[in-house]
Amino acid sequence: EQIDIGGPAMVRAAAKNHSGVAVVTDPAVYGEVAAAVRSGGFTPARRRALAARAFARTAAYDAAVATWMAEQIENDAAAGAAGAADGTADVATDASAAAPEAAGSAPPAYVGVGYERLAHLRYGENPHQRAAVYRAPDETGGVAGARQLHGRAMSYNNYTDTDAALRAVYDHGDGTDGAAAVAVVKHANPCGIAVSAAGDVAEAHRRAHACDPVSAYGGVIAANAAVTADMARQIKPIFTEVVAAPAFEEEAVEILSAKKNLRLLVVEPPEREGYEIKQVSGGAVIQERDAYQACGDDPAAWRLVAGPAADGAALADLRFAWRAIRSVRSNAILLARDGATVGVGMGQVNRVDSCRLAVERANTLGPRSTGDAAPQAPEGGDAAAVLRAVPPERARGAVAASDAFFPFADGLQVLIDAGVTAVVQPGGSIRDDEVIAAAQAAGVTMYLTGSRHFAH
Repeated sequence: EQIDIGGPAMVRAAAKNHSGVAVVTDPAVYGEVAAAVRSGGFTPARRRALAARAFARTAAYDAAVATWMAEQIENDAAAGAAGAADGTADVATDASAAAPEAAGSAPPAYVGVGYERLAHLRYGENPHQRAAVYRAPDETGGVAGARQLHGRAMSYNNYTDTDAALRAVYDHGDGTDGAAAVAVVKHANPCGIAVSAAGDVAEAHRRAHACDPVSAYGGVIAANAAVTADMARQIKPIFTEVVAAPAFEEEAVEILSAKKNLRLLVVEPPEREGYEIKQVSGGAVIQERDAYQACGDDPAAWRLVAGPAADGAALADLRFAWRAIRSVRSNAILLARDGATVGVGMGQVNRVDSCRLAVERANTLGPRSTGDAAPQAPEGGDAAAVLRAVPPERARGAVAASDAFFPFADGLQVLIDAGVTAVVQPGGSIRDDEVIAAAQAAGVTMYLTGSRHFAH
């Protein structure tokens, strides 16, 4: 009953007849309509442009209807398969109902999406690539719908890095529980993530930045709470591309606006559910968004397989590390302490190298860090100076998370030798017994979650 027939038909007919009709499908051009009436009508070129917008509108509508219908068919098939399995249905109504992919989690047979261009971008990932930013139908939140308060126009890489930062920070809540979270991202990987249970967003930023102050140079910062003046004073001395948050204090905007190129974005929380689409040659792969829907994400469901049970503080750090690891590109190892990352190993083609990288970053990216890639010198003030106060040897006493199982004990041994006290990982390797035995021999606490969080 909610599917409109006459409206799209009339819009398409008017658009087809654009040689003599101006078809208007967007209230944003009502002012233009009034002006055209006063001046004698639309030009042929303008009627053609309006017709193109009308066809795009009806195409998006039809795609939405077709996608919805396909979803209903999948749901009916899944219900039929479930009924057949428990004996409550006499006959499956569709041959596909018995297929494994009809178990209720498969994307629909047809997916149609119509994107509307918001703006041209200077270029894409590289200067020789043309690019633009688009908005999905009826979507207003997320980075594509951000309201820019200050700074240069967003670039392609700014959009992708900011989206990664927003996803990373909102993995730790939306701030409504009084906690504040901050993520610093560079090239779609986190340089640091931290939470403040007291809701001090400046503290969360200070500790997130302290994880890797070298890589944070030229990065993107996202927060799930309003940017305060204290946080702004910490950010100002550091070369930063984008700061994204649900709100900014007026004084914070004044402080950060002194950096003429720094982009300040007010962003609604990104969509956490639904499907995401990634293009591949000849088509696309579609999957549900990874938003902690797996049952193994609750520490209450974890299985202790080695060492003593973690106390309250250690378990809280393990929970934080497990949530933070989802935003790190695989293979991923993350070290954490007191609700903040202290070392991140990412993007390696084997897990033992990720372990080594996480430990190396934890133990070297502190006050001894020097060189051309180091952050800009602070412009004065205690808030700026404290960003550099990073204790060395941070791996010792930290906890660790691995986004997938350890295929051998060698990667775990790197963490053990560095002084890591507890580890959370999915398990599932054919050598789990070997890995668990190494943890047990070292007296290291190990939990298995039964679910993984790859990010490619």
